[in-house]
Amino acid sequence: MTTARSLTSLTKSELRNFVDSFDVVLSDCDGVLWREADVIIGSPDSVDRFKKIGKKFFYITNNNGKTREELVEKCRGLGFSATKEEIVCTCYIAAMYLKEKNFKKKVYIVGGDGIAKELDAVGISHSGVGPDLMKGEVTDVIENFKPDPEVGAVIVGFDTEFSYPKLVKASTYAADSESVILGKPETYISEYVIRTYGLDPARTLMIGDNDVVFKTLLVLSGITTKDDIAELRERTKPEDKQIVPDFYTDQLSDVFRLLSD
Repeated sequence: MTTARSLTSLTKSELRNFVDSFDVVLSDCDGVLWREADVIIGSPDSVDRFKKIGKKFFYITNNNGKTREELVEKCRGLGFSATKEEIVCTCYIAAMYLKEKNFKKKVYIVGGDGIAKELDAVGISHSGVGPDLMKGEVTDVIENFKPDPEVGAVIVGFDTEFSYPKLVKASTYAADSESVILGKPETYISEYVIRTYGLDPARTLMIGDNDVVFKTLLVLSGITTKDDIAELRERTKPEDKQIVPDFYTDQLSDVFRLLSD
């Protein structure tokens, strides 16, 4: 049973064994590596040190507002030496999901340019990005909407220009369709990374998120607190026990600080 051990409670030998137990690091971004536009002190150096000791490092994010190329630019601006191949974001995952399904129709997007650009990269046509303002009464929106017969899927992400007309169109196109959640902590993103990069789940560490596939390290530089961990430990449902992390620490840089102490 997972007990959420603090890294500070490990002996030097146990800490070395922990670091030696994985070859690949999948790291959440916001709250682990940065907060919004501010880097978390010590994180870029920690990522570099993981790579220097032979670990593969991937940036995993539910951010669907930026493409992989745009997230590389953000990483580099904050001091991370990231490459496009190391970025796994949900707008990219959505495009890959449809590509794997051999999807040939059009996508209606509730979201931003990041989703549209990733769809463009795999040759999937789309509509919906940008303002779609309310005109007239609610009934007018419904009665005047003529669905595009070419639309075969809807992608829903964060949309700063969300409106009632977009809700009507998305719900109409998605009626009687199966919905799939592609972002963390759902399984598709983990399965995609394992399949695409040939990862061994038993030798992979997930930082910042709870995951039932990989061993996990929770860092407290985001919104989770020690009280949250204690509360999780007290839960009795099996599904709650699954989201208790294997290890936790205050921030990512603790790993190498503790090794060097």
